[in-house]
Amino acid sequence: MGCFLSFLEPTRTNKMHGPRDDPTVSRHDTAAGRPPDDIDVRIADLADKHAHFSQYIDRHWHDVGVRQLARALSVHASNAVRLARLLRDRRVIATHGPAPVQVDPLIADLNDKLDQLDRYIDSHWPDPGTEEWRTLVALSSLNAIRLGQLMLHRRALRDAPLDDLERAINAARDLLAQKWDIGL
Repeated sequence: MGCFLSFLEPTRTNKMHGPRDDPTVSRHDTAAGRPPDDIDVRIADLADKHAHFSQYIDRHWHDVGVRQLARALSVHASNAVRLARLLRDRRVIATHGPAPVQVDPLIADLNDKLDQLDRYIDSHWPDPGTEEWRTLVALSSLNAIRLGQLMLHRRALRDAPLDDLERAINAARDLLAQKWDIGL
């Protein structure tokens, strides 16, 4: 399974189109009365891709090396935070109807991935002296911070005032990524 994350690095033969994608057909149907720049269409599309990627990670969890797994889980968590941020920004951009996606399922999915990662670390890498252990523990810390970001976005979507906690979480994530040099 050496190509687990090959779609993250576009090549001449792989332009991020999987078997369910047809690059000649737009997912953003303007015939349905929605303009192509409708944020809800983009949010729904990103949520669909996020769900498929989550399932893909679940199917290939044990088929890849530690670095590939760490990168996949990092991308997964970052995309969840980006999706929540879009939902938060949507309140300013859009004025119609309910959001196409809710933050709570994103939080539950990321929390499940963190639990699975903790079990994986405990069962496969019990020695804290290995590089693999350090990489996965650093990833677990970063994704826990991202889980906190998701919760902050949920709070903001519920109109609760935010404080300096969001900046502190972002700074901690950046510091951990820099310290552990895992490019997240």
